[in-house]
Amino acid sequence: MAAVRQTAGRRQTAFTSLARPVTQFCHIAYRPLGNHRNLADRSVVVPKTSGSEIPTFRDWIDDFIRAACTEPMCTEPISCKPLGMLHISHAGAVNIEYSHFPVGEQWEPGFERRDGRPDFKTSEAVVVVPGNIVVRSRVQQHTAPVVLALSGQRGEAPGAGWELLASVAYRPVYAGRMAAFDTTNGPARSADEAVRVFGQLADPGEPTIDLDPSHTYDVQVWAQGRSDSRERFDDAAPGADTEGASALEAYLIVFTSSGTQEPAPQAARESRRDRLTRTYGRPPLNMR
Repeated sequence: MAAVRQTAGRRQTAFTSLARPVTQFCHIAYRPLGNHRNLADRSVVVPKTSGSEIPTFRDWIDDFIRAACTEPMCTEPISCKPLGMLHISHAGAVNIEYSHFPVGEQWEPGFERRDGRPDFKTSEAVVVVPGNIVVRSRVQQHTAPVVLALSGQRGEAPGAGWELLASVAYRPVYAGRMAAFDTTNGPARSADEAVRVFGQLADPGEPTIDLDPSHTYDVQVWAQGRSDSRERFDDAAPGADTEGASALEAYLIVFTSSGTQEPAPQAARESRRDRLTRTYGRPPLNMR
């Protein structure tokens, strides 16, 4: 399975057969323990060998993972997603009005619209309606950073300062493209600065994520600063400019697949004649 070659007192192992494509793809050669190189060059830490012992393919994989995420002697800091984390969106900024904002599925032509009206009389912090997850803030009007994430492991805390606000269930009703929205002004803009979640920085950009419309999801809504945001808002000087102030709240919405469903069927494309008939009650003269 492997051949060993002695060179100037140093052992090198070249894998053959099934291991060769992996070695060629990663450009990795075994070296004695302690020889660390930048992982950007695709090199790893090699286990110690003694006598005729040859490192196994499993050793190679274990050391690669360990070097990528926990090796303290790497020459540059490396940011690693948790093993269960599949995707983290960019960090957006939602303009919150009336103490709430939606994280919703963007409607696409060909699907029947599913516009649900949330019940704001409830005391729940998060309300789910078809196509939208509505998050309620403790402050009437402000701007808050928001990040979306798709995870393969439910319940993993995103880091210090984050508190679990609510756990809800969501079923995609269109093609599964989720985005954070302002309360009244459409999609959220890019945040002014990065947000740290799950040990890495979510850079400013569009807070969007793609769900699988054939799956159902458990959703965990995490918040920062929400527990005393109203008090800090009330303590601010009356009439003070809050645009440049630190965010009163920040939100992270994490989706984890919980099962499967039949995806929403796409309706047949509506012809121009049918659209005009539906709008005006009868077809145009030149189409009768």
